[in-house]
Amino acid sequence: MITIFCSCGGHKNPALSPVSETDDCSLTECKIIKIDNFKNYYLIYAKGIKNNIGYKIISPIKPIVPSTTSKTNNANLPKVMVGNTYRFKLTWISEPAKENRVMNYLDLERCIIRHPFVEICTEAGFELYEANNLQGLELHKG
Repeated sequence: MITIFCSCGGHKNPALSPVSETDDCSLTECKIIKIDNFKNYYLIYAKGIKNNIGYKIISPIKPIVPSTTSKTNNANLPKVMVGNTYRFKLTWISEPAKENRVMNYLDLERCIIRHPFVEICTEAGFELYEANNLQGLELHKG
């Protein structure tokens, strides 16, 4: 019954943890196809394993707001690498404003502004996402 009501890998189920962790319908399993950087951000290009959707995941190279929690040993955190598959808990951030929606709005380039005045845009086949448990290229439980 749970399987019927829970559909993993949907376009709005956009987040992140290694594939080996327990199955969770809020996670989207993706294969990393390219990692790039632009100004203060990593741009992680991934394809959904089940849905073949393109994800352009934005991750700050350095935290914008320093962590106030106790220091952890970052050397032991797994790093995202091209060719590997991970589970992400993503937030879709390239949805167009209601007044700009047209029949084929996915064909339109949409951009967001991130600190400090960095413009990042969608690309053909890749919508913009963020993952709250990804910092730089390091995976965090979350």
